[in-house]
Amino acid sequence: MKRALLILTALAVLLCAMLIPSAVISEGESVVLLAKTMYTLAREQSDDVMLAIGGVVMNRVASPWFPDTVAGVIEQPHQFAYGTRYDDRALRLARAAFAGQGGLRGDVLYYRALDASEGWDVRMAYEVIGNFGFFTEPVVG
Repeated sequence: MKRALLILTALAVLLCAMLIPSAVISEGESVVLLAKTMYTLAREQSDDVMLAIGGVVMNRVASPWFPDTVAGVIEQPHQFAYGTRYDDRALRLARAAFAGQGGLRGDVLYYRALDASEGWDVRMAYEVIGNFGFFTEPVVG
């Protein structure tokens, strides 16, 4: 009897372990993708810039006007660059942005490098941090 109970318990634990990791892996993949994006766009910028870029991604995820996943937002055409690399700093800051510590208001949904070929009117930026302007709406200047 004890052996049967032990086997049933082990099977229940195994079943739970098979079901639960899918959510954890999904969240981990999102954080890593966010870290790759932040690293690609701002590895030479300050932590504040990296967090703000992460904040724009997370604000879009929360917005009804954009996809509701990190991958959906980042992989939209012509929105965010990302590569295959990231470092411990980018991963730490991606986790912070994922936890809501992006440092921007929730309506800041756009960013633009100040030296981009298609300049946006930086006077309309919600905030300029490092080499980036952060906007509540796209503003062609």
